[in-house]
Amino acid sequence: MKKQSFVYGAIILSLSGIICKMLGAIYKIPLVNVLSAKGIGVYYLVFPVYAFLLTFVSNSFIVSTSKMVSKRVAQGDDRGAFIFFVSTLLTLSTIGLILAVGLCFLSKIIAGLQGMADAYICYLALAPALVAVAISSAFRGYFQGLQNMTPSAISSIIDQLFKLAIGLTLAKIFINKGVLYGAFGAILGVSVAEISSCLFFVFYYLYFRAKNGEYFASFTLKKRNKTKKNEPFKTSILKNKSIQKKSIKPQSFFSCGTKFVKNGAKITDCGTKLSKKRRFSFLEIKEVFKNALPFILSSVILPTSMVIDSFLVVNLLFSMGFDKFFSTGLLGLNSGVVGTLVSLPSTFSVSICMTLVPYLVYSLSQKDYEGVSKKAELTLKLNLIVALPCVIVFLLFSKNVLQLLYAGSFLCDAELNLASTLLVLSSSSVLYLTILQMSTALLQAVGKAYVPVLSLLVSLVVKVACEVLLIKFFGIIGVAISNCICYFLSSFINLWEFRKIVKINLSLYQALVAPLLSCAFMVGAIVGALKICEVFVSFRFASLFAFFVGGTVYLASLVLFRCFTKEEQATFFRKKKKVAKV
Repeated sequence: MKKQSFVYGAIILSLSGIICKMLGAIYKIPLVNVLSAKGIGVYYLVFPVYAFLLTFVSNSFIVSTSKMVSKRVAQGDDRGAFIFFVSTLLTLSTIGLILAVGLCFLSKIIAGLQGMADAYICYLALAPALVAVAISSAFRGYFQGLQNMTPSAISSIIDQLFKLAIGLTLAKIFINKGVLYGAFGAILGVSVAEISSCLFFVFYYLYFRAKNGEYFASFTLKKRNKTKKNEPFKTSILKNKSIQKKSIKPQSFFSCGTKFVKNGAKITDCGTKLSKKRRFSFLEIKEVFKNALPFILSSVILPTSMVIDSFLVVNLLFSMGFDKFFSTGLLGLNSGVVGTLVSLPSTFSVSICMTLVPYLVYSLSQKDYEGVSKKAELTLKLNLIVALPCVIVFLLFSKNVLQLLYAGSFLCDAELNLASTLLVLSSSSVLYLTILQMSTALLQAVGKAYVPVLSLLVSLVVKVACEVLLIKFFGIIGVAISNCICYFLSSFINLWEFRKIVKINLSLYQALVAPLLSCAFMVGAIVGALKICEVFVSFRFASLFAFFVGGTVYLASLVLFRCFTKEEQATFFRKKKKVAKV
């Protein structure tokens, strides 16, 4: 099997993330135009609850599965890696089904608590997506643990394409019945997209098994050879009359995991079918939950924050005398418009972090501590290089960005000015959120998975307290300020802890000075291009051209100021090939 290098895998996921964000922008911009601020407010009233439920079946299990699969592969236990994958698949399928059924039964209660009882139909539309995402997550974790990022990248693009095609079409069809039904159509498109992505993983896995038949057959051969040499083990099996020894056959889709007990020790077998015996033990399911627990806890806190916002912000604004739909519109403006832009640069960070964990675990298992340090340094540098120009653009050119992407979506200049103010105040959150995601992944990879949990928990408590206080004085602006405080505090705690564990010899010039100098050239290029183009073309086209020129100048400046070493440049497009141990 082929294994991709760290940078190669990060590039694949990053490019797919950029493509997905572009497709998401193409989707959300006309979606805002179709649904208006009120409709998008309903959309983001429901979506935080869905995002919260996804933490129990999505990223947390993806990272934990990739970590355990990578660790076992590094130790030469390919069969154990496969057992863990199938155990995760069965576990996640069950959890996804339970969550979907629970969401259907509690939809009216949740919508009523949020102050919009009729929105329960949107939760019903989202229920199938929970099952599809759960199944997809197990496949993502397995392939990423094998250091193969390609299927995850392709499935993400498929997801966005179907969301764009189906979601937007359904929103336009149902909007004739009202704003609420328009949001229902858009959310129904999310379920269709997730199901399509899940089907892709199933077919890709079947193709992967057919292509690597010898790899999977080796599980059986390895165990059979070991059994022949181990006569006491063979005798212990034959003493149990209820178990009859059968010939070993190549594995089927779920032909792993028969459990034996020898002298009180539990031994997991794979590839041997024995009658009247479960193929998977509760011991393996317990291991799945044990490894996923810290990832679930750290992943659940930020969505919990969004859920709290969906309950707290609207009700606080309503208590201040604002109309219910107007309050929901303000939440949609902050979460749907500004929040989308703030989370845009984090796509690159998430891609790197998802790639980073299995590679770091693999290096640690091989006791390659120098490799761990170099990967951490490169990750930090890449994240800063991406985050810094985004912070500066949002800070200095907020109105240009908003009018370029959301022209016609704002009902009046007051909405545009408010959104611009929110984006300026939230610009620093881009840097803090990027560092938070990176530091969380680093700590999880080196075995300090509970540190991000504690830092996020402390930050969430501080954020809620700040929101209650600041919203009364500043309205929706208080939410943006509270988010900045939350991200800064948690990222600071994580970095403080990480620097005690891993030695980082990062060049301050390459990681900070050179990107800032490049940003200065970028700003000059944007300002110059705007002044020249505004005379000849429309404001939107001038902004688009100016940002393109600024981005080009920034990339050229990075090369000019030598932000990357020659060794790092040599690894950018290098793909390693390694045959798995059998």
